[in-house]
Amino acid sequence: MSPRVRALATLLVLLGVPVAALATDSALTPSAKELQSRLAASADVVVLGNSKVRTDIDIPALIAALPAPAARYVPLGVNGTQAPVWFAVLSERVYATGQKPKGILIYAPLSAALTTTLPNANARATLAQQLTPASAPSLLRLFGGALPETQLSQYLNALGPACVGTRTKAPELAVEVSPLPVEASFLAEIVHVARENGARVLFVRQPTAPSGALEDEVPAAEEAAARTLIREANGGWLDLRAEFMDERWYGDGVHMNEAGRATVTAALGRELTRIGDWLGGAPLPNPAFIAPPAEPTWTTPPTIPALAFGSAGACRAVAALPPELAGLAPARLAAAGFAGTSPLRVQLGPKEIPFGALTTACDHRWNTEGTSLIAAVEAKRTAAVRVSLATIAAARGDAGPAGWWVGPGTTLRFETLGGGAALAGWAPSKAKIRAGEADHELAPGAFSIAVVSRGTALDVSSSAGWVLVRSVSGATRPVAARTIDLIHAPIDVAAPTALAPLRVTGKSPRPSVLLADAAALHIPEAGDAMERSGVGGCSPLDTTLTKARASLRGATLTVESTDCSALSALEVPISLDAKRACAPGHGRWLYPGDHQVWTAEVDGPGATWALELAGGMLGDAGGDTPIVVRVSDASGVVLDGTFKADALRSAPPRWPLTRAPNGPTRVEVSSPSAAPWILLGRAALVGSD
Repeated sequence: MSPRVRALATLLVLLGVPVAALATDSALTPSAKELQSRLAASADVVVLGNSKVRTDIDIPALIAALPAPAARYVPLGVNGTQAPVWFAVLSERVYATGQKPKGILIYAPLSAALTTTLPNANARATLAQQLTPASAPSLLRLFGGALPETQLSQYLNALGPACVGTRTKAPELAVEVSPLPVEASFLAEIVHVARENGARVLFVRQPTAPSGALEDEVPAAEEAAARTLIREANGGWLDLRAEFMDERWYGDGVHMNEAGRATVTAALGRELTRIGDWLGGAPLPNPAFIAPPAEPTWTTPPTIPALAFGSAGACRAVAALPPELAGLAPARLAAAGFAGTSPLRVQLGPKEIPFGALTTACDHRWNTEGTSLIAAVEAKRTAAVRVSLATIAAARGDAGPAGWWVGPGTTLRFETLGGGAALAGWAPSKAKIRAGEADHELAPGAFSIAVVSRGTALDVSSSAGWVLVRSVSGATRPVAARTIDLIHAPIDVAAPTALAPLRVTGKSPRPSVLLADAAALHIPEAGDAMERSGVGGCSPLDTTLTKARASLRGATLTVESTDCSALSALEVPISLDAKRACAPGHGRWLYPGDHQVWTAEVDGPGATWALELAGGMLGDAGGDTPIVVRVSDASGVVLDGTFKADALRSAPPRWPLTRAPNGPTRVEVSSPSAAPWILLGRAALVGSD
């Protein structure tokens, strides 16, 4: 066996791919045959991705919508896959069979395109279905070199000092496995092999349902690097996430139903028509990554006139709002359909006081009446009241993000596809703005204007009046109806959960492998066991062997190491992820003996509110253990209840609150030490009329 093939076999064993089967079975699997049957006639463009290639895009309708002569698009999506499988499909089903498409369209979440591992047995089996013995050279490139070995070597280097001399206890190591650079990702492999074969790559970022908007979050630096990678290969980038995606367009929260399928197909058709003959060399959109700022750029800070508060009776301090601010009063915005978006903020000393209905009590609230702002504070404290404008650009409405406020002296920068764009929004009064390269005078009410930007950055500034920018380039931001997401919010309070060190012992069958009883971990197994439990392959381990290319098979944990050949025993410190976080968009762990607290700001309308939880538990033991939930605000407790852990599997708990909460609302979930491991996939406060 050659060194290259031996290295390949070692890496595939680490990944769990059945190498023996690949070496003996040269016949194509049914999956591979089915994909190749679609390529019976030559393809101009192959469409790579997961199951959403099939459910979201009507390929015949897309081709019919394109100007004649339309290119032939062939879908090659594979259910439940990420970039490793897409690269294998492109290499083995397309190029290895002599196909030479002019274009490679990737319809996928960016997070899946940057995936560099095979997380569970299903993923490994799906990859194996696309391989043959002749695949070895390409697989060596696919899984060799920097891809898995970088992560493995980081862990082994950290363990190295414990494997020298007579030391038998590892130092207290906080092993962090850094993500691989985008340049070493499978997206990069796809781009490179396509370019080598004379094809252009167009990456189309999938839209997501409002409830799953966080599932495709990646660090800004990684998105910028991915865009640069594709742009330098003369490829293109489209982002369909900004298309307004109604939750009703999704059949199961992930895949499109017929209405959603028609909408996505039409949106993609419009973009491809606008681009033109990209297979013949027409320029592809691929802007540099410029995220809308979390903070506005103050060219000149908005002027807040000094508000002279005078007592109008006990607990009612009144100030007249100047005309430019009176239009931003919450009541006026609510009447126009923009409740909860006012940028006005009121502070008493260093603390912000909430907006709400006024009573005769000094309960530290504020509201407006006509052009007057009224603060319910003690008369002797009116001098400490300060009115300001929120420095956060994003405005939040009843249903989620509503847009961005642009005030006098304020400039916001948005990313566009370059050249022309459409800007839509609403102005409470007359306003003068500069959008891109032109000035516009706006009348009160809704507006939609065509703008021309210089490059891919679109600057919007105001010289007079306020405007609420609701969409850019015709893309309305997705919103979630009256749902306050808790599962993705930071944990304010979390009880620590301790784990004993793992003691790795045993005679090594070969110098580079250590063995341990997996039961010693006292935590859920990674990968396949978790798949069977219905909570996905998301381990709660932080400093963890499983993230470092170790594998659990039955009751044996194997750890690849080249520095510990003489080692007879080793203690490895392990810990649990303090953030309790799973993969982005996939939930949060509730550990046995855990106590988590979230704080949510509830200030929108809703006659009734409820707390919703959904998720799954590992194993069968502990399902009868009561989990305690409690919701409270400044006025008292609005929910105090329990549920059995196994209820998450069948009937996700939903508890109505005794009244509508207001202001900062505290949500607590407690799990006794006898409880099972629980993965919460949803935790939200939901309001309705």
